[in-house]
Amino acid sequence: MPTYQTAQHGASYSEAYAEAMAVAPIHRAMLNTLEFSHSAMAAPLRLVRNDTDIVAALEADAPYNAGEDVTFTASQFGLQLPEESDQAQRGEVRVWVDGVSSALAQQLEAVTLSLEAVALAVRVYASDDLSGPANSPPLRMQLFDVQVTETRVTARAAFTDPANSRFPAKTFTRAEHPGLGNA
Repeated sequence: MPTYQTAQHGASYSEAYAEAMAVAPIHRAMLNTLEFSHSAMAAPLRLVRNDTDIVAALEADAPYNAGEDVTFTASQFGLQLPEESDQAQRGEVRVWVDGVSSALAQQLEAVTLSLEAVALAVRVYASDDLSGPANSPPLRMQLFDVQVTETRVTARAAFTDPANSRFPAKTFTRAEHPGLGNA
């Protein structure tokens, strides 16, 4: 049996995948989807690795269109999920989308120049049950290292790094909180 990833904690991804393939109905396909979102975009860009578009329900706590049925546009893309590990490094996803239109490439290029990160959500749907994602919760990451060419968009995405976040996240100033006074 081929090993897709090395074993962690006594089980490997290939064993779990092989078990799922052995018991899955023959008519079921697992559909990977990507959702790119940014406050400067009119609407999130949703893609499915499939030959046809699909209409699927989002999870109840989705940042955009929570619990609604949305359309995922058929596209050819590649997705390399993060390595399973119990080390202190943050997981990283590599993604590439082929055959992008010039309008889409320009839109993605414009939002990546912003200081705000582009959010990426990775969801998996079973082709015979589009009532919600099969992975719960979906992977939610932030894009970095985005490269846009005429025919392909490549990017890496990673989980936010809480170890390097400010605490407290809010900066308290005397203008907002006069009780702080001079120390």
